[in-house]
Amino acid sequence: MSNPEPGKLDLDYYENIILFNSLLSQEYLATIIEHADPAYFNDKSIQTVFKTIAFFFSERGTVPTATEIKSRLTSEEERKAFNDIANRFKEIDTKFNKEELLSNTERFLKERCLYKTILETAEKYAQGKADPADALKEFEKAYTINLTENSGHWYFEDVDNHIKELTTIYNPIPTGWKFLDEKLEGGLFPKTLTCLVGQVNIGKSIFLGNIATNFVLKNKNVLLISLEMSEYMYAKRISAQMTQIPHNQLKVFTDELKQQVKHIEKQIDSKLIIKEYPPKTVTVRHIDAYITKLGHKGFKPEVVVIDYINLLKSSTKNLNSYETVKEIAEQLRALSFKYNIPFVTASQLNRGSFNTSSPGMEGISESIGLAATCDVICSLWQEEEDKELGIINLGMQKNRFGANYGSCAFKVKYETLTLNEVNPDHFSTETPQQAIADAQNTLDKLSITET
Repeated sequence: MSNPEPGKLDLDYYENIILFNSLLSQEYLATIIEHADPAYFNDKSIQTVFKTIAFFFSERGTVPTATEIKSRLTSEEERKAFNDIANRFKEIDTKFNKEELLSNTERFLKERCLYKTILETAEKYAQGKADPADALKEFEKAYTINLTENSGHWYFEDVDNHIKELTTIYNPIPTGWKFLDEKLEGGLFPKTLTCLVGQVNIGKSIFLGNIATNFVLKNKNVLLISLEMSEYMYAKRISAQMTQIPHNQLKVFTDELKQQVKHIEKQIDSKLIIKEYPPKTVTVRHIDAYITKLGHKGFKPEVVVIDYINLLKSSTKNLNSYETVKEIAEQLRALSFKYNIPFVTASQLNRGSFNTSSPGMEGISESIGLAATCDVICSLWQEEEDKELGIINLGMQKNRFGANYGSCAFKVKYETLTLNEVNPDHFSTETPQQAIADAQNTLDKLSITET
């Protein structure tokens, strides 16, 4: 008989260890109960007893005693199973290394979950009932089992780490726009979801493209996912924004375009990837898988821009529009936590909020669940005179990092689709100091004339 491979776990024997520690320690049981499906146990006796323990714990919040377990075993076969297990426990040592126990238990749960998913998927496939989305969900379930999470932030004990995070780790990424950066304590933070909302054709994609360009020029790797325009169309916009060559003249000035792009590339230490998907064909899980794939190729995004959230597909079937957008928003925000980076996207306003000054979150189409989930929400709107002047207003509607009020006007240079902040007085580019100086000059001239 050959020796077991180094590091290999005897899963069948480990079933006894898991059941034993579930009865021995309430902390251990509470840690595994969310992930431990009784179906993971091959031993029918262990499966029966664990099912009873799990049901009792969900009701009472404590580990049942031997007497309490026996009282719930109604058949002779079940009682025999419990007695058989009790005899096995006599051979198990009561002392365990906690880290080793949790690590091995996590491994057991992942492998058994994976094995169960493969069998069920194969069976459904043979019956012609296989659903890739359901299978992917179960595989993801196995992947996300984690029993060794940290014990949280101990505020008083961890004050040094807290200060370190304030000054180094959680430095925000500046957007390049003074209004936003001041409102957001310096820019976009990791583990956040920011959404721009506006009516149809207001300029949401222009803002998302400018955000992507700004971050790339600030040495941040950007992944731009488009579900509305092709990679070619977005690349054309980015080229115009970066080089200031009008987008309708790019094909004329190709030599200048190449020269400027190469020059910019030498000045920065970042990359931009533009990825298109047809609308309503990809879920957040697909995006997660794509980011993982890019990681294997050496690219790790520091910001993800998605144009736009309503065109993503829900990973759960038969949800209404409210539930769909809410689920997608929650999953995107969870992804921002997983990769420790900010996500930026956009959404549309409903018709009732069209042509409204500073529209509120209640006007977000399809789901107020989006407003509840996002960390930052900014509205985009134009008044009648703004359209003639090429002005788009941005207003702060929700902000977990500061004031949730105020607005700023942006001048759109439509030839290059570039945005620049302008003076709050759209009809004058003068600063207050210039206005005062001009008024004084006028008064001086009048005084001379009168003399």
